[in-house]
Amino acid sequence: MRFFLLNFALVIVFTANAQEPSCKMATPPTIDGTINDWTVAWLGDDKEKFKYNICSDDANLYIRIKMSDGTTQRKFAMHGFTVWLDPNGKKKQKLGLRYPTGAEATERMEEYRKSGENFSKENNLDKREAMQKEFKRNLIRNIELLELIGLADKPLTSSKSGITNGLQVALDMDSTGAYIYEATLPFKAFRLSKTQISVLGVGFETGKVEVKQTKGKGNSAGGGMPPGGYGGGGGGYGGAGGMGNVGQRQMGGGNYSAMSSPTKMWTSVKLK
Repeated sequence: MRFFLLNFALVIVFTANAQEPSCKMATPPTIDGTINDWTVAWLGDDKEKFKYNICSDDANLYIRIKMSDGTTQRKFAMHGFTVWLDPNGKKKQKLGLRYPTGAEATERMEEYRKSGENFSKENNLDKREAMQKEFKRNLIRNIELLELIGLADKPLTSSKSGITNGLQVALDMDSTGAYIYEATLPFKAFRLSKTQISVLGVGFETGKVEVKQTKGKGNSAGGGMPPGGYGGGGGGYGGAGGMGNVGQRQMGGGNYSAMSSPTKMWTSVKLK
């Protein structure tokens, strides 16, 4: 048993530190969330929760990510997502882009809750599914707020339309319900020079539910829980029931446990 555990640990370390060549991008993709102009095959698999590609040219890093797992999607939309960049090829979380931040989705969730809409009241299954899909898409539609991390003592907050240094980022949802993330990250936007980087560490990390300790009343989930069990393994949505009740149900099961830790992965990309 000890031999098996040791070998398993070695596999994990090897996988986490494996290096892959950055694909060369001759023609920059259009950053619109549709990814039709990418010609490379996806890396990663569903077990890793992220399918992705990381390409580059002399000036920019190009990233596309696909997320199909419902719990990962919920943490992505509601609690934010960060792409980390480590020019030393390691896993230092000092430089990165946080988009979405989760703030706008939280506002939309609150608006939905106040509207009194409830998917479960719709008897037509096709219409209910269409409503759920539209709700899910709306959480990431036209997200403007982003944060640049590591360029100052505190993250620099900006609107996406206010960025003038060539950074571009877009979100969309494909026909299967998977979230699509697409970005152009100029090296200069992060004060990096590609010629000085042999191996770039790149990390993907969702946010998580923050648990607040309430004296005498146990734990409570912060950050707003989605209505009626949004999420789960397949990313389904239920009705817009009470937020508190949903939080209590999820806290009692494995779904809440999954929401209380981020979904993340790292890879190392050879740039030379």
